[in-house]
Amino acid sequence: VYVGSFFAAIAGYALPLPRFLHIPACLLCGAIGGMLWSAIPAILKSRFQINEIVTTIMLNNVALTVTKVLTMGPFNANYIYSSTPALRETALIPRFSPRYKVTWALVLALGLLLVVWYILRRTKFGYEIQFLGRQQEFSDAVGMRVSRKILMVFILGGAIAGIAGATEIMGVYKAFMPEWGGAMGVGWDGFSVCVLAGGNPLGVLIVSLLYGGFRYGCISLQANIGTPIELNDIVK
Repeated sequence: VYVGSFFAAIAGYALPLPRFLHIPACLLCGAIGGMLWSAIPAILKSRFQINEIVTTIMLNNVALTVTKVLTMGPFNANYIYSSTPALRETALIPRFSPRYKVTWALVLALGLLLVVWYILRRTKFGYEIQFLGRQQEFSDAVGMRVSRKILMVFILGGAIAGIAGATEIMGVYKAFMPEWGGAMGVGWDGFSVCVLAGGNPLGVLIVSLLYGGFRYGCISLQANIGTPIELNDIVK
């Protein structure tokens, strides 16, 4: 998510393109960033059978540090706080309403959700990767090309994560700032949503809306009636 958002931010201010080309170009750059970063644990898992939970959690801090150093160094455009130059107007995803932060990226998210659902539930590739997740040794024995499919799943997942990060920068923050999503717990909330949804894309939609309601509802309660923000974590 972070690497994808950083790639999208660079494309957002560096590429002089019309809107109908600039937004897709930034999303593509975000996807490429996510794919490149996820390729590291993918290769370690598929080639050397190194546990992906360990490598991805360790690489989280590496991604945060690398993007922070780059933003504070060669890509810094602000002397008060670290950030990249602001994205061009043609790279920004418009909001549904000026009153809210919800942008048209929601439509893209729903589209990706439907694509993932179709792949998992209606294609041979989807069936194979679900079976692979349950019985890797048997999948290898029957010739499913396990290493290749692990690599593909990681890279596709990284691309989707990169697009998610890109939409945040293009629709909400309008420039890359180090650890922009750390306070919101973007990564851990996403992980929790997927676990509770049981890997079902439609379940992800329901649980993510529930999580979003908890998080921003608690922020509103804290601002208006002084309810402790920790209540959000207790309820979740």
